[in-house]
Amino acid sequence: MMGIGDIIQWAVLIPVVAGSVFSLLCVPAVRRFFSPGPTEVTGFGHHWPSVSVLKPVCGLEKNLRENLRSICHQEYPDYQVVFCVQRADDPAVSVLLDLQREFGAERVTVVVRDVRVGVNGKVNNLAGGLAEARHEI
Repeated sequence: MMGIGDIIQWAVLIPVVAGSVFSLLCVPAVRRFFSPGPTEVTGFGHHWPSVSVLKPVCGLEKNLRENLRSICHQEYPDYQVVFCVQRADDPAVSVLLDLQREFGAERVTVVVRDVRVGVNGKVNNLAGGLAEARHEI
């Protein structure tokens, strides 16, 4: 017959055994995480879906042109960058139009549209550009 001391020992042993099993199961994940070299992206086969990147812009900021150019330099087969502003007199519009000229209207779309879907300015800005996104993703 088991006494109360035996029951407590078994009760304390259960989390120790469960933690040990969990640690052993984590070893393959840690080895994969720290393994060298890129892993191949799966799920799309040889076809990558076309994507539209929505980027809300409001006003000028430090290094704006360089930051926005980096969005346009993607290593991705087919993408569109949609820059969204709410006002035509926004000082960033001239920078956006320069980027559109540099990368082409097929790659870069500039949308000036004042849309109010809520109180958040960034969300309103994105809602204005969503209508110009050519791709589902």
